[in-house]
Amino acid sequence: LYQAALAGRDIYYDQRYRHSLAMRRALEHILTHPDGVPAAVLAEKCGAGKDLFNPSESKESVLVHCTQVADVRLKVDREAIDVPNVVGWYPGTDEKLRAEHICVGAHLDHLGLQRGELYPGADDNASSVAMMLETARLMSQLPRHPRRSIAFVGFDLEEQLLYGSRWFAAHPPFPLQRIKLMVTADLIGRSLGDLPLPMVFMFGSEYCPQLREHVAEVGLPNGLELGRLSADFIGTRSDYGPFRDQRI
Repeated sequence: LYQAALAGRDIYYDQRYRHSLAMRRALEHILTHPDGVPAAVLAEKCGAGKDLFNPSESKESVLVHCTQVADVRLKVDREAIDVPNVVGWYPGTDEKLRAEHICVGAHLDHLGLQRGELYPGADDNASSVAMMLETARLMSQLPRHPRRSIAFVGFDLEEQLLYGSRWFAAHPPFPLQRIKLMVTADLIGRSLGDLPLPMVFMFGSEYCPQLREHVAEVGLPNGLELGRLSADFIGTRSDYGPFRDQRI
């Protein structure tokens, strides 16, 4: 992918990996449903001691060798908490176009406290929140203000199945069809996986040829390269998903 991007080729995939979110939901249901049987319990009861999800270790259905039935019931205590999205609105100056919106977003959540250890999320995703805030600050200082309105959105619960952006897309503060462009950033504080790749990846430009032209006109800082990937590349990677699914 890196070499192809360096050669200036667009890396698009026609395959739609949108089933990944459904798979995560299905696994979550299997592992938490009161009438379900967790895979670990099933493996233990079967006595196989094998990895049920590794074909090389389990070439035939392990259920054939099952001599016991596991009846597992779970009690789940649920607690309602407030997880708000944070929205800043910058009104446009054109009387006809100000009803249209450009959405600039970044998710503001990370893993938080896990078993007493803090995961603050400097890269994922405080780096992008800083970008969003700096964009808003610079835009407010422009001598010529945008004609369309700008919605700056800090999405919550991106790490939890994109619930924040999914809620925003389902309950927008203004008609969703007024959003003409949605731009979000994620993991922009360092190279991907700390690999020695001086590259920033841009998803979704296949939907907007004008965006590709604008990026080419603006250019990149010295030492930084651009790799274009399809918005459907390896499933949904961030909060753009609910908007893409609404054809934004």
